[in-house]
Amino acid sequence: SHSLEVAMISLKNANHSELRPIGYQDEEVIRRKVYLYAAFICGLVHDAGKVYDIDIVSLNLSKTLTWAPSSQSLRIHNQHNIWSSVFLERILDPVCMSFLDRVKKEHVYAKMVTALNVYNDGNDFLSKCVRTSDYYSTGTDLNVLRDPIMGLRSGDAANLLI
Repeated sequence: SHSLEVAMISLKNANHSELRPIGYQDEEVIRRKVYLYAAFICGLVHDAGKVYDIDIVSLNLSKTLTWAPSSQSLRIHNQHNIWSSVFLERILDPVCMSFLDRVKKEHVYAKMVTALNVYNDGNDFLSKCVRTSDYYSTGTDLNVLRDPIMGLRSGDAANLLI
């Protein structure tokens, strides 16, 4: 449900965002459609690599491995982003790839891979669409305040002025 929601919101974000033109008007019409599709697919698979985050490997077989989820991480932070791009290659069939290749002046598939790998830090069109959608879907909007007593709080304009 989360990934589908991120995909839909990412598509909406892409539709309402300006894609800096790099070609003629007829090329830009095609390019915009391809980027809308790319934003949806990136949103859909942005967390696909999390299936690898649950692997626990113990190098010491003589000890029983006990995981304390409140104090230990099972993975390297955001390692799943890299695996998401691996899934992308397996999800897109030749028809999808040929649709992405309709944009001649840039390689949209490569931009999708980059966006999935670094969307938390990326400043490109697709990274922004997916990151904003993911934050919105998970409720981790950037307007959240961390109060030491009350915990996470909404950061509305009135709180920011105080």
